[in-house]
Amino acid sequence: MSKYLYGASIQGIQSFIFQTNKLKEIVGGSELVEEICTTDFTDFILESGIQFEYDSVILQAAGNIKYLFSRKEDCQKIVEKFPRRVMEKAPGITVSQAVIELKDNISFKDALQGLEDKLRIQRNKAKYTSSQISHFMYGETARRTGGIGVKYNNKTEVIDATQDAKLVFNKRASKRLYESLTGVDYIKDNQKIFDMEDLTGNNQGELETLSSKSNWIAVIHADGNNLGKKLISMYENLPEDLVRTTVREFSKTLDKATKLAVQEAYKEIIAPQIESGKLKKIPIRPIVIGGDDVTAVLRGDLAVPFTNTFLKAFERLTKELFSKFEDELKLKKFNLGFSEGLTACAGIAFIKPKYPFHYGADLAEELCAKAKKVSKTIDSDFSPSSLLFHKVQSSFIDDMNEIEKQELTTKEGLKFDYGPYFLKEQTGFDTVDTLLSRVGKINRPSAPKSKIREWLGIIRDDETQASYLMARIKEILGPNSTYLTELNLNHPKVKRGNFEYTHLYDLISLSNI
Repeated sequence: MSKYLYGASIQGIQSFIFQTNKLKEIVGGSELVEEICTTDFTDFILESGIQFEYDSVILQAAGNIKYLFSRKEDCQKIVEKFPRRVMEKAPGITVSQAVIELKDNISFKDALQGLEDKLRIQRNKAKYTSSQISHFMYGETARRTGGIGVKYNNKTEVIDATQDAKLVFNKRASKRLYESLTGVDYIKDNQKIFDMEDLTGNNQGELETLSSKSNWIAVIHADGNNLGKKLISMYENLPEDLVRTTVREFSKTLDKATKLAVQEAYKEIIAPQIESGKLKKIPIRPIVIGGDDVTAVLRGDLAVPFTNTFLKAFERLTKELFSKFEDELKLKKFNLGFSEGLTACAGIAFIKPKYPFHYGADLAEELCAKAKKVSKTIDSDFSPSSLLFHKVQSSFIDDMNEIEKQELTTKEGLKFDYGPYFLKEQTGFDTVDTLLSRVGKINRPSAPKSKIREWLGIIRDDETQASYLMARIKEILGPNSTYLTELNLNHPKVKRGNFEYTHLYDLISLSNI
């Protein structure tokens, strides 16, 4: 008897979540997407008069659903009505769907691959959402989105249906995400961040008056490496009867490892500042924590240490938990490589609180993708963990390639985009620990920080004049100065391929956050 493998993919997640600068709406949007894929899909099956089978769940996470139906009629009900349910609940996002009939001559592994191929085709088809429908100008529109106004928020601001839906889900999201971040099931509201400005030093209730350094916030996006290869390995090497269970348990184990890694970074980097009384509010707001994805906004000076700790913990915890998972399911004989764990890459965009948040989120994702690309050139099978950051200095932002051309390359071709930075030593690159150590050194009162900043300004137009200045800096410091090695001033440039790079731009940028 045939069965029917159903797949759904939520489209437009990023634009849906990040179309606003209001943290409450951003977080509420994240929770709404999470619920659509989990409890809402389950509830919809039950409301449709279909018995929900836990063993039929293949995947319910990160904007993706895979479920195995026993009856064609049940599958048809979901295909016909679930997209409307989603669009009514979350105006602005759409669902791509596909179904594969599991006949006797089709293996489950082939069905999964066929489903992915069909979903990919569906995702590339143009779709129209309720937010794209024009309307007669007989009512007010939501000023921040331009959407059709449906109600007043706080009796003053008109909001559209999407904003309304996000605000409804914000409180629930706040609890779940802070629990995923801290490992604690209850956080007082007066410790949570609700506005971007609350992340900056002046609103943190710190004991000392803070400079403009504390006015930077950071958007972090982290994503696991080589995940697709792990899934392909499962499809190709596992017996038919093990694929479904293994895929489901793999997803759960990965989700657990990600959350534990985030909690470890929180406890090491952020919690001590709360416990000491230096900070009144938790200076981070999680937006997405699940699967192998993490997106968060936090105070700028904490971003690199937090991400560094998370990436290290993610490597270790995936290795530990996947090894245990492999033992429990007796998978070692299939040589799937679970026990080596996973690595991850991250992008960090440093922006000001008033800067359009969706630009920062897009940039963080683009930086993460670029870090992944470089990591894959080092090892395509087990890409090393790395992070890449950029500090937005202009009022207009373009894609990263244009930023590199316009802002990060001198007239004579010297490149300032030195990263990514790796957890472990890689030829021609620095580690994150080395970067953080240098930031600590250059912020000493005796460090030649102003002179290095001057060198960076001159070298954009005149490398000869810049070389004279660097020689003068070394002369002033003296041949025995520890700064020559601590800041690597003896080698201010490094050759990679056809280009020269300098680490000093990143060093100055990060030291001023």
